[in-house]
Amino acid sequence: MSANQKKGGDGLRREAPPGVIAAAIVLVLCALGVGIYYVVNNGWQTESQKQYTFQHDFLPLENLHHGDRKMFDDENALRKKNGQPPLVDAPGPPKPSPEEQAKAKEVLLKAYAAKNGQGAPH
Repeated sequence: MSANQKKGGDGLRREAPPGVIAAAIVLVLCALGVGIYYVVNNGWQTESQKQYTFQHDFLPLENLHHGDRKMFDDENALRKKNGQPPLVDAPGPPKPSPEEQAKAKEVLLKAYAAKNGQGAPH
């Protein structure tokens, strides 16, 4: 029997040094981090799939939010023709009524006058 083997054992089981255990933990955590990054950032999609998603999902909504409704309407017509659900515009912040705008203007003008000690600018 060699010096490395214990009585009754197969000689292949030894405790791993702490450095090896730490390195294994670091590698597992790095692999887990890379996997999560890959999943969160749609890494499984090909470039053409990403381009399609950008062109047909993101871009029409972005144009709509900047005031151009044509691309949004064209995309929804194409989706209707192909039997797909339409894009839905997420509502933005509520727009103040004209009365609320007038009231806010008065408050701002009074605050300006109080700060500068003079009449409000026109």
